[in-house]
Amino acid sequence: MSKARAQRRAEQDAARARTQAAAAERDHREAARAARRKALRGTLPQRVRVARPRGVLESRRRQRRALVVLGVVLVQVGSFLLLDSWYPRLAVLGLSLLFAPVLLVLLDDRRS
Repeated sequence: MSKARAQRRAEQDAARARTQAAAAERDHREAARAARRKALRGTLPQRVRVARPRGVLESRRRQRRALVVLGVVLVQVGSFLLLDSWYPRLAVLGLSLLFAPVLLVLLDDRRS
């Protein structure tokens, strides 16, 4: 009985030693990975978070800008589909890039 108990205890100790060795190996790999990640982050520039204004006027301004950008994209898609030559397509692109800021200024005019 004591030999069987000693053998079971030895097997349990061996199993415990294997699990501890596996855990130590896993911890070593995680520490090495964390060290590599930290070294890589040290070489990259830090991200700068810029808080976006959250006022009602700013949200309306963002919506207007999004509408203007959407309009420019739709005009470009429409010109691409309707026009056959590249010169008119490029002319529409140039004109839309010229008039988009004008449209933004007209929409953001606070005097009216």
